[in-house]
Amino acid sequence: MTVQVKICGLTRREDVLFAVRFGADFVGVVVGAPDSPRNRAEREARLLIQTSSVPVVLVTRRHPVPRIQDLVRQCQPAILQIHTVPDLAYTAELVKALPCPVWAAVPMPPVGKAGEEGSNNLLSIAQGLAAAGCQALVLDTKTSKHFGGGGVVGDWQFARRIIEKVSIPCLLAGGLTADTVAEAVRTARPWGVDVSSGVELKLGIKSPELIRRFIQEAKGAS
Repeated sequence: MTVQVKICGLTRREDVLFAVRFGADFVGVVVGAPDSPRNRAEREARLLIQTSSVPVVLVTRRHPVPRIQDLVRQCQPAILQIHTVPDLAYTAELVKALPCPVWAAVPMPPVGKAGEEGSNNLLSIAQGLAAAGCQALVLDTKTSKHFGGGGVVGDWQFARRIIEKVSIPCLLAGGLTADTVAEAVRTARPWGVDVSSGVELKLGIKSPELIRRFIQEAKGAS
């Protein structure tokens, strides 16, 4: 199957249209993360969501479940992605409370930072999120300063071990660019790839040419 591509952190209507035109399977809009340069207010997010003809993933941080329910009601996304340090009980509660599918981020190590203990722990977390009812996992790189959108390259071989042992689709994220995504796909063999900073001209502003190249390279490698 051809790898699925998600272009995330979209802040402008024209960037949504470019992503759709060039073949993105999903687009992502960030809400409820005020420290992110890609964060949009609920009204702005809904306008971006209404622009897209492909499924939109609403990406947010951890909030009380009623607040997440309110975001989903206001924005009407196809999918909710919770992008925070995983909490299995909280995620299971969220899955039950929402009318849309839930994706969850898994904090992956940067290249060369995965030990055996950490590997087993993250595999357990990934399997737990699948058991909690998540429909997909986003394997994104975490450092002390960044978890998502920081452009930090993850350990693709480590990601492959997770991908091979969980029962739900996994998207590979973390520092991907048009120049590296083909190798990442061949190495990790994910169901999908997820990019934000790797197709930007500057924070929050996407490049049509980088979006086009990224999608072309990702799909050509699968």
